[in-house]
Amino acid sequence: MSWAQPQVIPVTWEPWDPVLTRSPSPDQGIRVPDAPLPAPVREIDVKLSILRILTERLEEDRKRALQDAAPIKRLPPEILSRIFETAAQMNQNIPLRVSLVCHRWREVTLSTPSLFSNISIGNVLQNGRLGSSWMYNAQLPYRVQMFLDRSRFADLVLRIDISKREHYADFPVLIQTLGSHLWRCRIFHVYGITEPGLDVVRTMCTQMLGSGARLQELSLSASGQLLPAVTPASPTPLPDHGSFPRLHTLVMEGIHPSSFRVTTPSLRTLRLRTGVRSSGRRRREDTALAPFLELARHVAQLRELEIDMWGVTISPLEFLSSGSHTVVTMPSVEKLSIVHGAHSHNLAPLLDCLSLPNLSHLCLWSGDGGSSNVLPSFISTLAAPITYLSISTYSLTGSAVLPLLQALQSMSQLAALHVCHTVLDTQLVEALSHRIPRRDGQGSGAWLAPQLRELAFKHCDGLVLADVVRLAEKRGAAQDSTAIERLGVWWCIGVDQLEVLRLREVVREVSIRGW
Repeated sequence: MSWAQPQVIPVTWEPWDPVLTRSPSPDQGIRVPDAPLPAPVREIDVKLSILRILTERLEEDRKRALQDAAPIKRLPPEILSRIFETAAQMNQNIPLRVSLVCHRWREVTLSTPSLFSNISIGNVLQNGRLGSSWMYNAQLPYRVQMFLDRSRFADLVLRIDISKREHYADFPVLIQTLGSHLWRCRIFHVYGITEPGLDVVRTMCTQMLGSGARLQELSLSASGQLLPAVTPASPTPLPDHGSFPRLHTLVMEGIHPSSFRVTTPSLRTLRLRTGVRSSGRRRREDTALAPFLELARHVAQLRELEIDMWGVTISPLEFLSSGSHTVVTMPSVEKLSIVHGAHSHNLAPLLDCLSLPNLSHLCLWSGDGGSSNVLPSFISTLAAPITYLSISTYSLTGSAVLPLLQALQSMSQLAALHVCHTVLDTQLVEALSHRIPRRDGQGSGAWLAPQLRELAFKHCDGLVLADVVRLAEKRGAAQDSTAIERLGVWWCIGVDQLEVLRLREVVREVSIRGW
């Protein structure tokens, strides 16, 4: 018997075979102890840990130093509070928001009572935007009370919308909350007044009366319809106490003067609007203007008078006072603003009944070109020279050019001219670019409006701007000091950049927006 040699069968395996490279499982309780590190290595690890901690602390110190060096941190509290006040005028919720930013801002906010003096309730448009005012709800009295407490003795700016009848039940609680603080109200605007709501306004204004009243600006706006005159059967109007010694601005929109009587010796600005706003537009409400002018005549120190007649469609005689025609003399008025619609036949009798010997600023906003036709005759009755003229009309026609130029010839002291929405900008600029020929034919005469220093156009095109450049160059090159110093062009279409550069070379102050 012989033994055969064993046959060797080659076996190939991969080094990553899990069967051959399997390590002990922790579940089997087998633990391989780590070898201790040498002492020098352990010392280095300790030093690295210390360095990491120091690095983290230095990073925190660096961030803290950068925060402390920020411009907002370096501002003194007085300037910081003024910034917050400016923001709070646009949004009354700003004080609550900035007080949550950091501890320093909260201290500045709580130490500035004027930040909490702006209160708007209802659908109030503030700076052309809606949304920062508080709505009528269960939390409204608590919010108002919080602002009143934090405002301390600062002057209040109060704007309230009372147009919704469903909110009438909230007015007693609101009046009770505001009651003891109304005497320090500086600006009071009420929107959406109806006949029942007028009693609410009277109640609130009665609480403002007194020797310590701070009211300086009062604006009352009717809702949807013109409030009628007070009759013997009507509610008793506000007593004529003369207790608003600081009131300087009064605005009455769609409210008859007999419905709300206010007399103050310090009134400077009076805005009377015979129409009322409804759904963003003026409603056509016919009313006589005589009671409004009667109110203006009894204000001894009135400086600015604005009459808004938009939508008035009745005849001139009815418009003034049912057939009577009396001249109202107001020697203290220096600025007159008149707004009327597409019925300019009411403008001439209105200007005829006004005697304004010291008028210097005249603003006419019309829906047709009739305003320029009455300018020459009206300006000829003025004893004081017009220094500021603003004309805004949508449909100024060619027939109105000559009266307008005649009016400008009589304004030798005119220093500022603003023109808006006209289609005759080119003709006007052309007239201002040439001297008036002398009657004897010996050379050229004076410039039209030789004292003109400020010129502004709104809603024009690039061709007008090119003419304005030539106008500025001609007047700037003259030796009689007639250069245009300030020029404004707003909402100009098709402006050439080269024309703008040329304009900035010849005019000291140039403002071009919306191009």
